[in-house]
Amino acid sequence: MTTHEKVAHWYAIFNLAVIVIGGLLFLYWYELEPIFFPVMILKSNPMEIQTDKTIYHRGETIYINMSFCKLRDIPASIYWRMMDGEIILFSPIEKITPVGCYPNTKPFMTSTIVVPENAPCGVWHLEGNATFHMNPIKDITYTRKTTSFTVIP
Repeated sequence: MTTHEKVAHWYAIFNLAVIVIGGLLFLYWYELEPIFFPVMILKSNPMEIQTDKTIYHRGETIYINMSFCKLRDIPASIYWRMMDGEIILFSPIEKITPVGCYPNTKPFMTSTIVVPENAPCGVWHLEGNATFHMNPIKDITYTRKTTSFTVIP
């Protein structure tokens, strides 16, 4: 075997190793890490999150109560929208919630948005997405929705 053939042989082995290791890393980041190392576990129904009140005046802050366990120290980008047929979008919020469990007996209460002064009166609900950037190729998004509330002047 000539020197050129030896180099070509090691070059092929090196490239194959890079492809295999890269493929395994991609598989881990994209599929396995979210399954085996989730960011959070929701304890309450994410489509029926309770607000602190059922009637709000324009300009009031809406607080929500959630029960969940946060398992990883990853910041979230939270996007909220207020809906009743019309849609009011709010600026994204960057939030870091400490790792830990927030059980049903003592729910996690956080301010979400302030009811806009120009919001029409009526029955509304909030819908939101919390997106966590887990690794260089995977974002995980949790969708949630509050129960209905009424906006009055």
